[in-house]
Amino acid sequence: MKNFIPRIISVFFLLSSVHFYCQEKTNDCKEIYGKWKTYYMQLPFGIDSKDKSETWVFNENGTLTVDEKMSRYTLDEDCSKFTIEGDLNFFSIKITGDTLFMSKRVLPHESYIFRLKRN
Repeated sequence: MKNFIPRIISVFFLLSSVHFYCQEKTNDCKEIYGKWKTYYMQLPFGIDSKDKSETWVFNENGTLTVDEKMSRYTLDEDCSKFTIEGDLNFFSIKITGDTLFMSKRVLPHESYIFRLKRN
């Protein structure tokens, strides 16, 4: 009985990680192409974004448009990160279903985090 609680907790975390691993993920780079709408945004240093609704358009020709501001981007071969031209840091990305998760670390405890839905 003494080891019962720690074992239950271990099984719970194991089952939780299996569920997360089994979620629909993609390695198909073509899934990022198209129009996405921001529904969650966390900026570093506690900066509050006035306009939390941005439209991101990823084109196959390497152009990215964010609220009508165009730039170029490169996508890694494994589709796990992309870099906007002129930016030293990259965004880690993951697509699960119709949701695009993006994060970019700027300092050990500060990041940009975006969650977008396919539009």
